[in-house]
Amino acid sequence: MSHETPRQTEAEAGAAARVLAGRAPCNLLVFALVRNSSDCAAAAPPKPLSPDHLERSACALAPQGLPAAFYEAEWDVIVVGAPVPGAIYTAGVVARARRPGTVETDVLVHGVDGAAEESFARAFLCEGYIKEEAGRLRHFAIPSHRDKEAMLFCP
Repeated sequence: MSHETPRQTEAEAGAAARVLAGRAPCNLLVFALVRNSSDCAAAAPPKPLSPDHLERSACALAPQGLPAAFYEAEWDVIVVGAPVPGAIYTAGVVARARRPGTVETDVLVHGVDGAAEESFARAFLCEGYIKEEAGRLRHFAIPSHRDKEAMLFCP
């Protein structure tokens, strides 16, 4: 197992730069969680994001102890720097909880190197929301699911 941090290729950096340039100025969330995972079923679309969505989630992938500012912000772009399951799951929950009537949340996942990372990204962020793939980078544009009871988790 390599402990080397993956570097972005020119194509990957260009794809990320296009998203950020198109959204600037924006609320940008960058994170990667290091947690072991177990299988989590796709949750129902969230209402306004609150600590209950993650803090009391039965899903082992949900992070605990996030600051209040995390829940108060409307995140325009979420960057998952290492595609660990917990970070991918959280990005999906946060993007779907965005205020209705706003633009989609752009989620950039870098480091999609293998079948496991690809599977988690496509399951929790949804293959139907992929806008661009460049090397190990995946760009998803996820609409708000708040106030849309009948909206499917994935298109």
